[in-house]
Amino acid sequence: MVGIVVLTPQESISSAIVAGPDSSTSNFAWNSWMSQGSWLLLHGMGSHPSVWGWVESFMQLDESVPRNDMLAPQLPNYEPLGNWTNNLVMWMNQSGIMSVPDGSVKVVAHSFGAAVTLFLLRTAYALRHGNAAELASAISSKCTDFPAVQGNASARVACYEIVAEIQTQAKNPSLWIDAASKIGAVYLYHGAIRGGCCACTGVFATPQTAASVCVLEHVNSLLWYPISDLTWDGTKTIVNIYGFAGNNHQCPGLCSSTGNVAQDKEVTEEDQRLLSAKDGDTGTAVSGSYTEVFGGYYCHSNFSNNTNGAAEAMVHTIAAYPPSTITTTQPGTSSQPVTTTSFSSYAIYLSTHPDDWVLIEAPNVVHDATTSTTLTVVITITAGDKGYNDGWWQDREAAATAALQSLTASILTSQTITVNGHQVAAKVSPSLIGVFMRIPDGAGLNTTLCGVPTATMIYGTPNYACENLEQLHASNRPVTTVDRATTYTSWADLVTTVHQILNYYHVPANRLTTINAQDWNQTTNPGDHPDHYQDGYIAQALESYGYGVFRFYEGYGVKSLPPNLAEADVNAKTKLWDIYNNQVAALYGYDLDCKPYGASTSDPTACSGFSYFLQEQYYRTGS
Repeated sequence: MVGIVVLTPQESISSAIVAGPDSSTSNFAWNSWMSQGSWLLLHGMGSHPSVWGWVESFMQLDESVPRNDMLAPQLPNYEPLGNWTNNLVMWMNQSGIMSVPDGSVKVVAHSFGAAVTLFLLRTAYALRHGNAAELASAISSKCTDFPAVQGNASARVACYEIVAEIQTQAKNPSLWIDAASKIGAVYLYHGAIRGGCCACTGVFATPQTAASVCVLEHVNSLLWYPISDLTWDGTKTIVNIYGFAGNNHQCPGLCSSTGNVAQDKEVTEEDQRLLSAKDGDTGTAVSGSYTEVFGGYYCHSNFSNNTNGAAEAMVHTIAAYPPSTITTTQPGTSSQPVTTTSFSSYAIYLSTHPDDWVLIEAPNVVHDATTSTTLTVVITITAGDKGYNDGWWQDREAAATAALQSLTASILTSQTITVNGHQVAAKVSPSLIGVFMRIPDGAGLNTTLCGVPTATMIYGTPNYACENLEQLHASNRPVTTVDRATTYTSWADLVTTVHQILNYYHVPANRLTTINAQDWNQTTNPGDHPDHYQDGYIAQALESYGYGVFRFYEGYGVKSLPPNLAEADVNAKTKLWDIYNNQVAALYGYDLDCKPYGASTSDPTACSGFSYFLQEQYYRTGS
């Protein structure tokens, strides 16, 4: 922890109640799920627990929540993000809430309290998986070139404060991890999670907190993505209730001078949301166990006085979104997979990098994924990290997930399974599954420091201990995943794990199953990426388990071959690629695949060569 932290005693929300609704006119729901477990209500910058008075009353009267189960800390109002979050953790530790079962605490967080809650979840996830140093390093690189902020010279200091807090907690991570483990569901309300409150203009007389809000405008892509890190791979529910004033309302406040008070420019819709949106959207968006829902035409703080019924609307929105029940497994436990449906066929796609199934194995993967009688499983072997630890691989995985989601009307939910002793991340729907094994990429940043690459052998990158698929296959050199979740000790260990992933999802090892992979044969697939060949070798090894049908795809070599796809397939493949590529650009800021090594910016011409993939697909059948 950086700086001085001031704690105040635990305060029950019941001590701060203001006049609430008349119980005689309320709808009682005595069996409501909301009456189970503890509720933690977190205020924002410059606020106080009394703002929750009407919300607490409606929770008690409409949803049967015992008053004693609603708690709110009076946290110091003007601390930067790291200090504020540590204050919350210390309050939880002193309040007795750390003795409740894991996952039993439900959080409702307003404004900056929403950012604090997400920062706790995201940092604790990184601490739990041993990659907090990578997170701190990625954010630190952003602090270095932090833009000048008019009227707010504290922004760069606030950026480094976030870094320092992560580094401090990494030395003794147990308390933050324990605190985050208690949280099972989070309800954000008008959260200032991507900036807001005019923080970058210096109008607030609260420089430390305002500076942190300003910083969120520039580092939110590193902190909040992939969203699966916030939800702990789908084991926690997050419902983001966003809103803004309609044309018939006005939201006067510190930012009303911007001339658009109807949009509540203190915290805009863009400031509140993590998924794709534009001003004026009133729909619902879903990513795994994360949901964004429009909560009505209300100003940022209307709920505190129940203006236009804002407090009651908030409670009823929360009641409509109970915590998800996601099937997960942890080390030493077992569970049944989500999908147990019987299918007439099974299509397995092994993808070396997060975009290979899009560029190389589509449109076949599109046809299979959109056929309801086919179970389609896309297994991405590497993280596609290119040796970077600044959020690049997380953004590519999020983009691949978005592309997968476009192929099914069902919601992809996050799942962590344990097979063959290894934790593996997955995105699951009834007939489409995406699995991410997160093994380090073979080449990329500072590749030559690990060994001079050849046409068939590359040696990994320094950021990931020079470990990769090629060396695992060639000499059984162990390789640890980029999220530090597990280590594969031999090539047989990896192949067995892939087979057991298929077994876990009830994929039969017979001729009903088609294995699709990049071609391992350098005669039929000349000049391809060395990583791609390893993908094919895994598929070849699966033949010993009884899988009977194989398709092996040509990679970079198709550049010299003529287009062979029908117009409809080109359109479908282009649409899929656009979803993937646009998501990468939106999350990372630019497409690293279009950034030549050593260049300071992206060069669009560097990835123009990908266009040939969109018109072609060449593969052979056999072994």
